[in-house]
Order: sequence, then C-alpha cells, then structure tokens
Amino acid sequence: MVSCLMACAAVLAEMYFSGPPPASPDPWKQYEGLAIGNPATQALVHSLNTATGFLLIGPLVGSVAGLLFAFFGQTKKA
Repeated sequence: MVSCLMACAAVLAEMYFSGPPPASPDPWKQYEGLAIGNPATQALVHSLNTATGFLLIGPLVGSVAGLLFAFFGQTKKA
C-alpha cells in the first residue's frame, strides 16, 4: 500500500512541478481550449487516472503475490 501511495505522489508531483500551462495571447482561444480540453487539463486528468489506477490495482497485486507466497510456503502435513 505504501508503494502505491509513493507512486501516486510521484505522478502528482511530476504534474505539479512541470510548470504552468502555456498562456495564449487570445483569451477566447484559451477559453475554447478549456472547453474542449487543453493539453494541461488533459495531462492533469491523465495523471489523476494513473494515480487512481495505482491505488486500485496495487493492493490487488499485493494480495495475489501474498497468496502465491503463502501457497508455496505451506508445509505438507502427513
């Protein structure tokens, strides 16, 4: 679970430190870009989807790995 949180923090920090989105001199064009989805908004949505995926799939993968190790670590009773 901690590794999933670290991965999410890395993805969101990369989005935060990448800098502000490029500004357009034309405010109407910038507004239209927000309506359709400018690259900065699309990048933010993609990073949030990636973080959500890490948080959802990470514990499942950890559970499966734990089950596999538990299965192979069992002692055979006579």
